[in-house]
Amino acid sequence: MYKRILVPLENGPADAAILKHVRELAKLLGAELLLLHVADGWAARNMEQLNLREAQEMKEAGVAGAAAGGDRRGRGTGSR
Repeated sequence: MYKRILVPLENGPADAAILKHVRELAKLLGAELLLLHVADGWAARNMEQLNLREAQEMKEAGVAGAAAGGDRRGRGTGSR
């Protein structure tokens, strides 16, 4: 039925529950998960100048920066 499922994440407590649910749904349907986290605002635009780093939670979830897709592959779902 679904080829791709877009999942918006906010780097908050609800993300774990959402990811658990959509991962199971994607496996059941053979769908690909597309994880989206949009960082907007002054801090996001000035991340490098402020010497900020990506949240560890987002790196572990495989959705931030260069790590996108790394942790999701091989778990029954593809990602971009």
